[in-house]
Amino acid sequence: MALNKIQKMSLTVGIIIFAVILFYSIFKPFIVIRPGNIAVIENKFTGMEQRVLKPGFHFLIPVVQRPEIYSTQIQTYTMSSVSEEGQRSGDDSLVVLTSDGQPVTIDMTVKYRLEQNKVWKLHNDIGINFEDKIIRPTLRSTIRLVVSKYTVVELYSSNPRDIAKTLGLNEEDLKGKQIGRYAVQADMFESLTEELIKHFIIITEVNIRDIKFSPEYQQAIEQKQVAQQDAERMNYVLEKSRKEKEQKIIDAEAVKESKIIQAQGEAEAIAKVGDALRRNPNVISYEYVQKLSPNVKAIIADNKTILSLSELIK
Repeated sequence: MALNKIQKMSLTVGIIIFAVILFYSIFKPFIVIRPGNIAVIENKFTGMEQRVLKPGFHFLIPVVQRPEIYSTQIQTYTMSSVSEEGQRSGDDSLVVLTSDGQPVTIDMTVKYRLEQNKVWKLHNDIGINFEDKIIRPTLRSTIRLVVSKYTVVELYSSNPRDIAKTLGLNEEDLKGKQIGRYAVQADMFESLTEELIKHFIIITEVNIRDIKFSPEYQQAIEQKQVAQQDAERMNYVLEKSRKEKEQKIIDAEAVKESKIIQAQGEAEAIAKVGDALRRNPNVISYEYVQKLSPNVKAIIADNKTILSLSELIK
């Protein structure tokens, strides 16, 4: 009899445990939020709850409260001509017109994060598909508007000389200012920030990854680059020639200076010889005999006189 009671109690406990497990499995009255995420809560009776659940363990009212997970980390949205590189397969680049009517194709990457405390509002107003509904169309319309304010040269080059010439300005007018692609990118960042913050999306970086021009303009760019390379090569040749000429002048001056020094030395030597001759005229006879034969010790001067060479230089 006692055994039957124990068996019944064990069966009851087992049923209760199974019911609890089944209840938790079906209705999930709790949620564990991982770091880097938050959750917003949809209430079946009161609608969107104006709060977010941060990382950790949270209880929920089964059936009544339904959570939706969002990332709080920095995310990227890419539009690229390379298939499978962006959020959409195939060519997803932007074709836009510059202020001077040149068509250009742009590949873009934008980094963003969500305004954490307002994610419930984003979810309520737009929903989980906010990239397709808000980010993508805002990017495409804003970038087209920004690019339409700049010339094709400003997109292609950041050379102050090129841009000043295109805009009819002096290079001095551009000092201290962002120009070229940097200016375009900064303008995109500012414009996208202004538009997307309305939807609680914070832009952290805008990157123009690639710009492709029309075949005609690309050919003109290549021709200009070739012309610039030729000009630089010619400048190099002229500069080399100028330096060689300067070196020849320097060498000639050095030779001239050397000859002057040599002549001065010779003049001083002659002066010393002249001075020696004035003091001792017999040195001439000695030098003469030495030229005749270095072994001669004496000479007959006038058929009568024999001179010793040692005496000539006394």
